[in-house]
Amino acid sequence: MMPGDLRSDFDALLARMAQAAAQLAGALAQERSALRDLDVAALDATSQAKQRCLAELEACERERARCCERAGETADPRGMHALLACRSDNRAMGVLLGMNKRRVAETLALLLGDAQDRGTAYGPDGRAHAGGPRAPIASA
Repeated sequence: MMPGDLRSDFDALLARMAQAAAQLAGALAQERSALRDLDVAALDATSQAKQRCLAELEACERERARCCERAGETADPRGMHALLACRSDNRAMGVLLGMNKRRVAETLALLLGDAQDRGTAYGPDGRAHAGGPRAPIASA
């Protein structure tokens, strides 16, 4: 599993990379327009914007390699795939843990007679009871 600080750094890095790539795509579209219109001033401005985007992407690439290294993975595509798989596994585990926590809380509430507002207790007709407080099912 990926440590929390590495996961947050990796998520922030992916967001930065996506933003830089989107800005580069915009600069390239502006450059095409400037080339089509033969607008030298706009072409110069888009060239500078492209350079800034490329510099950011290069910085992101260096940071990506450091994240891979911190996680004990190589910086090649296999290492990146391992990090992404780990990230995906962490999210799946978070969902499962959340579901289990909810089930435990609902079971405890039912056992303690505190499930009146949750709609978790059902009658023989399959409908949720909306009544008042219930007596505990068990006590220690």
